[in-house]
Amino acid sequence: MTEEALASRIEALGLGPFREEIIESAEACLSVTTSRDESRPCEIGSSKIGGDPDLPADLEWPRASENSLHFIAQFKLSELPPIASTSLPSVGMLYFFYDMNGQHWGFDPEDGEGHRVLYSECETGLSRRLPPDDIANDDAVLECHLQVAKSFSLPSDPPSGVSFEGDQAQWDAYFELTEGSHQLLGLPSEIQNPMELECQLASNGLYVGDASGYQDIRAKALEEGATDWRLLFQMDSDDDAGIMWGDGGMIYYWIRKQDLAAKRFEKSWLILQCY
Repeated sequence: MTEEALASRIEALGLGPFREEIIESAEACLSVTTSRDESRPCEIGSSKIGGDPDLPADLEWPRASENSLHFIAQFKLSELPPIASTSLPSVGMLYFFYDMNGQHWGFDPEDGEGHRVLYSECETGLSRRLPPDDIANDDAVLECHLQVAKSFSLPSDPPSGVSFEGDQAQWDAYFELTEGSHQLLGLPSEIQNPMELECQLASNGLYVGDASGYQDIRAKALEEGATDWRLLFQMDSDDDAGIMWGDGGMIYYWIRKQDLAAKRFEKSWLILQCY
């Protein structure tokens, strides 16, 4: 979506009086659209969601303590459209894995073993890897071709200077405008609450499934670091891929900006939100 297309959509939804404020709050991202075609398998090394991953020989399939993780998606970085202010490597493969049986929510420090993001500089010499024996076929995400395009993401709450003054139609229109799907980078399409502080505390050993972690004496010193967290990839529930997260929710892979710049993708954190 171009800025002109975003402006047109804002007008079409009746939010024209707030166009400038909304556009100013937008952040560049990459929208990811799936399509499924069983007669045409994805090429080895291409960007895709689901199926079996295309891995270099020296990259091991990631595991949690008791089971292998499920393959979610892979992206060929050299083919992604460039967007401003991105720290993604320009070359290589980025792989996303998740424990689909456990479906960890991300509020427990122990949830860190339930996902993994792997990076390889190799884009050639890859081979399609069958999953380990402890992953059943009916657990798999169905293979989908991807179309990745430049777009804009918006904050889940109206930006500063925008007040709908109880106008439910405008609130509904803004919700429709910000409703997202699969996406790399940018602002998340939040279903529940903001996730940055949750990532910061849980990844640093505090349980935030209730108020205890936020009230912990260590939380105050950690709070400032919440602003370092950035959305890396969000994956929506998807009929084409045969997957639903919770009750029609999303999974969000987050990473600190320092770790993204240093290619420390193993330091990512995952949050699951649903309705």
